[in-house]
Amino acid sequence: MKIAGVTIASGGSPTVLANETLSNAGWSVSGDYYIYTFSNASIMPSSVITFTPNNASVTVCSTAMMMPQISTSAGTCTFYAQYSPGDDIIGTLTIQ
Repeated sequence: MKIAGVTIASGGSPTVLANETLSNAGWSVSGDYYIYTFSNASIMPSSVITFTPNNASVTVCSTAMMMPQISTSAGTCTFYAQYSPGDDIIGTLTIQ
């Protein structure tokens, strides 16, 4: 099956990582955005990543203007924000 041009293997279950922390110290400036690189061996270049912040982190995400795009490569994914987050961001990361 394909979703948005990405082949999804049938029968595959997503990897769900609950309560993952994106440390506020881990963000760095790259071009027009702050970026955060998250590492996990399950992430592939064709992975579709979703991140849902815990309720306690929503204000931090909003204030930093965290972007919806999450880029992937082998073993890592990159998050983007307009401003440096003022605190850690905790949430659930799903790798499909």
